[in-house]
Amino acid sequence: MRYSIRSLLILLLILPACRPSARFSASNENDHDASYPAQDFVQKSSTLDDFVKQWLNTPYKYGGMSRSGVDCSGFTSIVLLEVFNIKIPRMSEEQYKNGTKIRDSWRTPGDLVFFKNIRGHGIDHVGIYLGQTRFAHASQSSGVIISDLKEDYYRKSYVGACRYQR
Repeated sequence: MRYSIRSLLILLLILPACRPSARFSASNENDHDASYPAQDFVQKSSTLDDFVKQWLNTPYKYGGMSRSGVDCSGFTSIVLLEVFNIKIPRMSEEQYKNGTKIRDSWRTPGDLVFFKNIRGHGIDHVGIYLGQTRFAHASQSSGVIISDLKEDYYRKSYVGACRYQR
């Protein structure tokens, strides 16, 4: 049996939606599929990867918004504006409040992933999802890096994902 890449991508986007998420219930009015065409997904995913590679190892700077220094929410603001032409709020908590909450199984490259602080109060970190549980973010200790949501620290502090319409 032969499938086209487009057919497989569409299946990958549709099938996970059948599985409920532990983080968001189906009754949540903000929890809906904010998807976009599969062809656009492939093109934007490639552009996203290229853009992130250019920012790797940029130093962390609180309030920074440039290649000489950037913080986590500044980085996600820049990525969404430059790659997807979407202007989002500057602060991570506002990015979370204003984005469309999505189930973990619906995450696609370009979605934002959010984390709470160690004490568990509020959103204090954000990254941009790259696929296969990887995300790019501006780490205070290492600058812009790629991490995995399965890492113990991120798994424990993970809050959820949001999508801004692309």
